[in-house]
Amino acid sequence: MSGAERPVGLIEQEGDDIQIGVAGDRNLVCQVQPLTGASHDKAVGLAKRYRISIDNATTAASALEAGCTILYSEDFQHGQERDGLAILNPFH
Repeated sequence: MSGAERPVGLIEQEGDDIQIGVAGDRNLVCQVQPLTGASHDKAVGLAKRYRISIDNATTAASALEAGCTILYSEDFQHGQERDGLAILNPFH
């Protein structure tokens, strides 16, 4: 797939190098939030409270730790709110 055909944000692997298709700089489209003890504890709490998977809870906890107010995800029900985090399905 050429660069012109590649969707924005698609990750392409070539040999040992992984390149991100957005001008080679992931910071243009996202901020990577580290998994910390605090975010893990928050994720466990969210998973128990809302009965969601730990991976979805970790995504929500990381968004909350980053100060996000909206999380776009297909993995949650559209329009839910979790601890002040509005969850929207971008394909809804």
